[in-house]
Parts: sequence; structure tokens; C-alpha cells
Amino acid sequence: MLGGRPAWNLAAGFAIGLGSLACAAGLAMVCGGRALNLSRSGLEMTVVLLGATVSAAVVAVVEELIFRGALFGILRKTWPWPRALAVSSAVYAAVHFLQKTGAPPRVDWLSGIRLLPELFRIPPGGMGLAPAFFTLFLAGAILALAYQRTGSLFLSIGLHAGWIFWLAAYRVLTVEGPQASRLIWGSDKLIDGWLPFFILAVVLAGLWRAGQPAAGADWREKS
Repeated sequence: MLGGRPAWNLAAGFAIGLGSLACAAGLAMVCGGRALNLSRSGLEMTVVLLGATVSAAVVAVVEELIFRGALFGILRKTWPWPRALAVSSAVYAAVHFLQKTGAPPRVDWLSGIRLLPELFRIPPGGMGLAPAFFTLFLAGAILALAYQRTGSLFLSIGLHAGWIFWLAAYRVLTVEGPQASRLIWGSDKLIDGWLPFFILAVVLAGLWRAGQPAAGADWREKS
């Protein structure tokens, strides 16, 4: 049975989030896809970890309030919750691909429409939408399901914070290894490889089987 005290959900979520991506990172390093970056001093490492901690706390709270508390919460009031979960997770994944655009050559009524393709342009050297989009979709589904299962955002915030902390540290503390295959292991972003996708699929399956919602949680089991 999921649920329990907020502090417990927060800590458990953080441990699961950190541990799941640590498994992906560990496999990447063991198999030669990534290697530890040992060129940084102790002070630099401390700064990196402090920055990762701040990023994890801020991003997790803000994004969970927006995407799970607001978007998913609103959608499941009118749709069956699985459909609301799928749509909100797709929006969550898509938003991460938004790119900065330059000023249009001319401004008129159609300027905004002409800029839309640029917002979703794949940056040079990018691997396309897959597997990063599907990995982010799974992440969104896990976070929404955690909210649905527990009736609060604490487990979702913990999971999200664990992921953000690890991703922020991984980008700085590792370098591409001799057996690098970005299709499998991903780049320094980690989530743009297929390995994290399969690991998050296991997390989603485990959360799905973890139990029934806490008393009073609104499952909205509509067909």
C-alpha cells in the first residue's frame, strides 16, 4: 500500500529516483560508455553537488506543481485518469524539446505560426525525438502515477528531485568513454539513450504493482 507520511514519501521517492538513474549510469560506466571525470578538484566537486541539490529542489517542486498538480489534476476531472496521465505525460515530454528562436524577419499576424516549427527543431548533433521523448514520457507517467497512487505530490517531488540531482551531477562528473554508443548509453544528458528508457519502464511497472491508492485518493475509475 502506497501512501504514508509526506516525509517518508519524499525520502522514498528521492531514493528511487536517484537509484534508478544511478543504475543506468553505473552500467554505462562499467560497459565503457562513460567514464568518471577525475580532473575536478574537491572544491569544484562540492560546488557541482550543491548546485545539483538546489536545482533538484527547485525544478522538482515547480514542475510537479505545474504538470502533475495542475495539468494532470485538471485533466483527470473530466477524463478517465489513464487518459489524463498519457496526455499530461506527452505534454511534459514535448515541453523539454522546446528550442529558443530568433526574432522573425518580419512581424505580422502569422509570425507566431511560422515560428512554431522552430520551437521543436532538433538541435545540431541531436539524436532526434527518440529515445529521449519516450524516456521523458515514461518519467512523466511515473510521476503522474505516483500522484494518483498516493493522493499527494510528495512521492512525485521526491522522484523528480532524485532524477534532477543525478542528471545535474552526471553531466559534470562523467565524460564519454572508449565504448561510447549514444544510442544505448546516451550522451552527458543520460536520458537520450535507450538504457534509461528500459530502466524507467521497470520503475513504472513496479509502481503500478505497488498497491492501491491511499484512503481518500481520487482514482476516478471512469471508462
